[in-house]
Amino acid sequence: CGLLTLSVFKGVVQVFQSALPVMLVMQMLGDREHVLGAVQSAGALIAAGLVYLVGRNTRPCHRLGVFGVALVIYAFGAGLNACWFAPWSVLFFVVCFLVSQPLAELAFSPIQLLVMDRAVRRDGSCGYAYLCGYEMGLYAGRLFGGGVFIGVALFFSGVLALRYVLIALALLQLVSLPVARAVV
Repeated sequence: CGLLTLSVFKGVVQVFQSALPVMLVMQMLGDREHVLGAVQSAGALIAAGLVYLVGRNTRPCHRLGVFGVALVIYAFGAGLNACWFAPWSVLFFVVCFLVSQPLAELAFSPIQLLVMDRAVRRDGSCGYAYLCGYEMGLYAGRLFGGGVFIGVALFFSGVLALRYVLIALALLQLVSLPVARAVV
């Protein structure tokens, strides 16, 4: 049940990985989309360096701390985006998003595998069933996150969705840290 809950929380933010940076930058910068490529490249380089350093210098006992830092980076970027919603805050959020997601994945994957291994040993069942349940939770989270975003954009405004739904979902994702702590 804990792994399923974690996968739902992960899916809530994962739904935005491909389209969100484009939507934000196009909303704020208009026809200067070349800036998106530069920002995504810079964010990817920063993320690659951080993932390498964190991966080399941490141990499995640090995975919850790394997970927490990744969630806080994402929430901080979303908070700045919600407060100012200016071109610089959008670009800063995109970098935070690009950095936090690989860090969260770096920490989350061992948690996921640890929980699945424990459950298979405890229940004597097939790990494939837990993996399918995990994927189902990811899709449920993606549906929820995307649904909230689309609902706010349709019934209120796209700017409101881009500005405030992201911080709401980031704060919701912070709830996954105590769940992860309980699971491990």
